[in-house]
Amino acid sequence: MPRLAKAAPALGPDETLILRDQGGYRAHPGAGWKVVECLLTDKRLILWQLRKIVLEVPLASISDLRTGTFYYVLRKRPALGVWFHPAGASRPRVVWIIVN
Repeated sequence: MPRLAKAAPALGPDETLILRDQGGYRAHPGAGWKVVECLLTDKRLILWQLRKIVLEVPLASISDLRTGTFYYVLRKRPALGVWFHPAGASRPRVVWIIVN
């Protein structure tokens, strides 16, 4: 059986893909990790799951980056915390990302 091509979100005409990798994300401290495809372009960070965008963060709204260590698939791995200001929110949100 032929391998299915992975769909990806449409990029803008002036947008360039910089990095793409599979990984996991966690948006709340008590939540579990969810598998996503992580795409970084020159305009935004996109977390993509099957046929939908789970989270889309414009690079201009990112206020801080931090590193941490979390258990992911039975062992500790380094993670990247992305602090950003969603539109209309008074406080920043954080999403933790782990990629291969």
